[in-house]
Amino acid sequence: MGVGSDPPGSACPTRHPDLARGPASPPPANLPAALARIDALEREIAALELERDLQAGALVQVEGQPQPWPEGLHPAYAEPAFTRTVQAALAADPELELLGVDCAEYPCIALVRSFGDEGGAGPKALGERLGEQLAAQGLSDPGVGLWVSREQGPEGTEPLTLVGVALNDPAQTPPDNRTRTDWRIGEWTAQIADELGEGPPPAAYPDP
Repeated sequence: MGVGSDPPGSACPTRHPDLARGPASPPPANLPAALARIDALEREIAALELERDLQAGALVQVEGQPQPWPEGLHPAYAEPAFTRTVQAALAADPELELLGVDCAEYPCIALVRSFGDEGGAGPKALGERLGEQLAAQGLSDPGVGLWVSREQGPEGTEPLTLVGVALNDPAQTPPDNRTRTDWRIGEWTAQIADELGEGPPPAAYPDP
């Protein structure tokens, strides 16, 4: 055994890691300020999330929510029968013009322009004819909704009268669907009125 060597089988002494690193360093002087900033940011995020949820809730109250298509819905309420039904009801009145159909969600809606005097008689008769068309397809209690919106155009021009049409099955239509249908027809009416160059009409309202 050489001088200064460890005896056979003896373990080499090791130094504890903490002792090797020395005493722990004190926390940074700016740590309390950093923690306070993190806490403030977390409170700010929570406030923003609450505001987002409140705005989303308010938006739903105005626009409603898209409704799923009911299972087993009668074909008359969907395409292509919906368009055929509306066209057949319009055929008897040359003063009514179909501007478009939207079946992107339930229920299908249509927008019609009336060229009659103040649009009064035409839309009401349209509702009756729509009911007759649906009855002919075997529907005894169809839901026929009409929204009439009138806007006085420039001086010397006829008033713009737009009629929104919605056909639905009352037994398969939830009550909150009305809000969504009101909003869809109102938005579409405003868009068409702008395109026709006569300014946006007032909010659509159901024809009594």
